[in-house]
Amino acid sequence: MNEKNTPRDFFLHTGAFITLYFGAISLITLLFSLIDYKFPDPLAAAYYSDPYSGPMRFAIASLLVLVPICIYLFFIIQSESRKNPERKSLGVRKWLTYITLFIAGATAIGDVIVLLNSFLGGELPTAFLLKIFTLLLIMTSGFVYFILDIRGYWVTRADYSRYVGMGILGAVLVAVIGGMLLIGSPTQQRELRIDNQEVADLTNISQTILQYWQQTKALPKGLSQLENDINGYRVPQSPRGQAYEYAVTGDLSFKICATFLQASDAKSNVSTLKQPDGFMQEGPEWKHESGHTCFTRTIDPKLFSPAPNQIPNVISPNPGGVTPVPIKGAI
Repeated sequence: MNEKNTPRDFFLHTGAFITLYFGAISLITLLFSLIDYKFPDPLAAAYYSDPYSGPMRFAIASLLVLVPICIYLFFIIQSESRKNPERKSLGVRKWLTYITLFIAGATAIGDVIVLLNSFLGGELPTAFLLKIFTLLLIMTSGFVYFILDIRGYWVTRADYSRYVGMGILGAVLVAVIGGMLLIGSPTQQRELRIDNQEVADLTNISQTILQYWQQTKALPKGLSQLENDINGYRVPQSPRGQAYEYAVTGDLSFKICATFLQASDAKSNVSTLKQPDGFMQEGPEWKHESGHTCFTRTIDPKLFSPAPNQIPNVISPNPGGVTPVPIKGAI
């Protein structure tokens, strides 16, 4: 006599399979991201971003939460089936099992098509082969597991079922930990982001100093002279709340300083990974070691002199001062 479905059975099985689907998607996303990170495509390097933002970060968080829940729910389902073999015939279980087999097969076919399309479009062969292997391994493992489940294999082999659960949990932990070792810990990535923001700020300040010199023919005595209430410019501060140092070293030269958390080389090699050019790296003019670093800049008047009749931007030489804006034709 077949067991009747109860609300508990419905939510138990639905929860188990939903966490399985999203866990598998998260694992594939994480592994694909790591493959792209380890074997970067130079053509796509310009579009790469912080690895702890977006899909990779969400995949790691999802795996750490969903996988233990999924394993626990399937453990309950298998345990109850061993106590009462008729529970293998629950309608919700049969439907969800066959739906899972269909989704696994359809997803594998669709992803292989997408990967082949990317490969034909010029994706690196190594990355392509690794993605194909990863996808087929995950999908084939799930397909085999549920085919055996339909035949009652796991109900009669409780030890093997536990081994599978522990193996899945171990594989996920290896993927998450390996990913963190490969791309660096969240702390390292945060330090890199802070350093990158400081370099962006130094670039902004240097360009503003150049504009100031073009308009006044003199370097500002302090960074406060760059601030202006009309155009709303304010000198940025370090993400850590520290002011950037500035000093005039000559009629056409100045130095600007900041304190960095990591050396430039660390940005291109967080652990043992060589990153693509342009990713998490500054240009050679901003190379630095960790700690306090100063950069000297010299203005070449031949290159940066303002063109004749150029209307300059409004920058007050003195904070709070007013500088008239020359307008052609004004009376």
